[in-house]
Amino acid sequence: MLSLQPGPEDAPFPCDDCGGATYVLRGGVRDGARDRAVYLAARTEGHRPIAIAVSLGRFGEGTGPGDRLVVTLLARLEEEGIELMAVDPERCPFECAEVLGRQLGRADALTWDGIDEVFQIAELVANQDPRVKGWLALTAMH
Repeated sequence: MLSLQPGPEDAPFPCDDCGGATYVLRGGVRDGARDRAVYLAARTEGHRPIAIAVSLGRFGEGTGPGDRLVVTLLARLEEEGIELMAVDPERCPFECAEVLGRQLGRADALTWDGIDEVFQIAELVANQDPRVKGWLALTAMH
């Protein structure tokens, strides 16, 4: 069973495009006693969707970025619930390939056999990390 391990939140910094405050947090996902994934989430004031990057693969001693792949999703709250969309690396607000793994483009991510788990992890993060859940509430159209 997957469980969330919320991690630190960075100090806000200005968005390169609009100057709005950008907030980044991170955390891990465990499958029993085994590390399964790492996630980063970001929200920029004035931007509707939030970004969630999921690094999936092998973690721990003797592993490195080559043992993992990263998929970036944009997330927002719609009337029907959380909407997640895989995006290309250019839309990823994180520079994470050196640590978290190679980023997949949208087309490759959607045909990758790990994509269902990425969406499952993103939904877990959106529902169980209270910081991300709060950010998503700000994306709801009123």
